[in-house]
Amino acid sequence: MKKKLTILFLLLSIVIEDIFLAFWLLHCKNFQEILHVHFGPLALQLKGETGQDFGLPLLLIRFFHNKPVDGFLLIIKTYFRFWDFLLFGESLPFLGSFGILAAGYYFFASKTKRMLHWIIFLLFLILPFTELFLYSKVPFIIRIGLFYTFFASVSLVGLWKFVLSQKWAFVILTILAIVSVWWLLIADFHLATFCYQYPLI
Repeated sequence: MKKKLTILFLLLSIVIEDIFLAFWLLHCKNFQEILHVHFGPLALQLKGETGQDFGLPLLLIRFFHNKPVDGFLLIIKTYFRFWDFLLFGESLPFLGSFGILAAGYYFFASKTKRMLHWIIFLLFLILPFTELFLYSKVPFIIRIGLFYTFFASVSLVGLWKFVLSQKWAFVILTILAIVSVWWLLIADFHLATFCYQYPLI
């Protein structure tokens, strides 16, 4: 009985996450520039930074303000924007986000990690770079498809592990599923923060 309920709940999770994907595809034509790395403005930024360090030795200024350092900091800053809670809250339901957190917990709590676990973990860290650097070369439909396929799969594994290990899992996940539907149908989305929206009709 529990196995059937687990399968049923995972199928429900897939349906809810597919609804969110459809919402994104209908209302979003591309991610905002805050999720893309642009090295063009670095020269102007460096000029402004060096002008503020008046009176310091030139060698010290060049050490802290140069294209490699500022470029690296730009990549790090843009990369961490991808992990903004709002981005996942708007693109994946609470149920999906919970599944990702659960998968992360079981990954780090597991004493025996297989090669497949490490590969998935590395993909989890690397996938955002496809958006950071390939936004102009890969169509949005493919990029968001990769995003959902991977993170929804990780989420489902996390939910599956949670259902099998927790007595009150179905109660907790049912509440999260209801909140997810409410968030989709009633709550005010902030998609404009992360994507260029089509006009809402």
